[in-house]
Amino acid sequence: MKLRVILAILVCGWLFQTYLHDHATFTDPEREQPSHSKNSPLVPLSSELEAPNKQEKDAAVPSHKNINFLIIGTDQRNDEQARADVLMVGNYDSFKRSLKIISIMRDSYVPIPGVGLSKINHAYYWGGAEMLKTTIEKNFQLSIDYVVTINFQGFIHLMDVLVPEGLEVNVTSEMISYYQWDKSPGVQTIHGKELLEYVRFRKDGQSDFGRVERQQEVFLQIFQVVKDEIITKKNVPLLLQLVRKCTHYVETDASFVELVQLGLTFLSNPIETVETLRIPVPNSYQNKRTASTGLVLDFDLEENLQAIRLFLHGQESLSLSDH
Repeated sequence: MKLRVILAILVCGWLFQTYLHDHATFTDPEREQPSHSKNSPLVPLSSELEAPNKQEKDAAVPSHKNINFLIIGTDQRNDEQARADVLMVGNYDSFKRSLKIISIMRDSYVPIPGVGLSKINHAYYWGGAEMLKTTIEKNFQLSIDYVVTINFQGFIHLMDVLVPEGLEVNVTSEMISYYQWDKSPGVQTIHGKELLEYVRFRKDGQSDFGRVERQQEVFLQIFQVVKDEIITKKNVPLLLQLVRKCTHYVETDASFVELVQLGLTFLSNPIETVETLRIPVPNSYQNKRTASTGLVLDFDLEENLQAIRLFLHGQESLSLSDH
């Protein structure tokens, strides 16, 4: 009991310091232009952690500790509105001590509320994180508890913080030629900026499908490093140090109180297993060219909803909004 009180004080003290600091803003090139952008509302996320006196959400961290969070990787050039380049929904189950990651292909063709059919990543361009969150909830029957947004320069800094030693990945000759890396094909250790280029590369036969595979590969490696260095060793000071640094490179809609509750929950119920899923699942989609949006992934929604139900709950009949 004393240990939990000490941990609570440490986390509260750290959070009180971090919400006073602004988060950094970065930009990065390479994206496409959505065709329905002229009268679209923009909903920016807050640029700093929320103070304790800010109005709380309708509900605090769910007591059952089965939490869905949306991870958005954004792509931005100069002063243009950012687009969503990476879409992941994470499900954390404190009872099972599991983390399940659903990667949603950015070209998935879905109805966007108030707009119509388009690529799912265009929802972020037109209405920010809130519209993207609503689009995912309505199409995939998922209730999102929290949103975390990071741009690509922020990703580079995060890699330097989380995996300063770099990660071992399989570098292809196509990557070396495209990025003009001074490397040989095969397993290589790469860092920050190179890791960003690795997860964004699509100039091969796999295109965006290869991107998603590499995103999940890097995510799993990072998780393993964090698990080995913090969770297994119960290294609370290192955890607080890393989290404090990381909050400078992400934006979130979690409040001060919610961050405290989440921190204590993760410490008390550390993740032991991680699984991944890609949507749309194999053999459930086809490439389709549209007049207004270009080439999209037209997929069987019901088949993919069943795949998500099986992935998260082990059954097809359970509603995904029933955390």
